[in-house]
Amino acid sequence: MNLYKCTFLKSSNNIPKGTNVEIIKDKEPDSDDIKNAIERKYGIKVSSFHCSTANWEIVQN
Repeated sequence: MNLYKCTFLKSSNNIPKGTNVEIIKDKEPDSDDIKNAIERKYGIKVSSFHCSTANWEIVQN
């Protein structure tokens, strides 16, 4: 298992720039993993559009 730190690269209505989540997975997280982590950590609903991996910096720690 690997730890991935995901940081949002821009601002949107629900997610400010710099928002981050940590995800533990065998492979790099996809948009569904990021969406679920945001909803779990911050308790907000977000669209899949904002969770596209293109909008996030994903770093394996």
